[in-house]
Amino acid sequence: MVCLVNSQAMIFTLSIKTWIFLILSGIATGASWLCYFKALQLGDVNKVVPIDKSSIVLTMILALIIFDEYFSYLSGIGIILITLGTFLMIQKTASSRASTNKAWLIYAILSAIFASLTSILGKIGISDVEANLGTAIRTAIVLFMA
Repeated sequence: MVCLVNSQAMIFTLSIKTWIFLILSGIATGASWLCYFKALQLGDVNKVVPIDKSSIVLTMILALIIFDEYFSYLSGIGIILITLGTFLMIQKTASSRASTNKAWLIYAILSAIFASLTSILGKIGISDVEANLGTAIRTAIVLFMA
């Protein structure tokens, strides 16, 4: 895609700040995936996935704090409903199978945090770069981590 949109030459004009935030975003992406799959390995999928997807709420809250993005009342209600739904999904399945090992919970929470940071750091890093090139750089970091 980078070659199709002819943005490969832009790689030499990226600022240090852009590189730092794209690399950090790529690291956060890789860390999120590693934590997510470790949580799936240790815990029930119907507990892990809702926690991981709560990164949406965390990202919206961080966007409000860091970027001063506008939230309507409907957005606020949506955040509350997503949070309640996540909690209800976890609570409902918590009694289905007793598990003494709660390490999955730590990995699931870390997965959500890193997924949220992926978006926030990516937004900062992508401000001065064509989106396909930014994605390619972040993907290269993830592949390197793998």
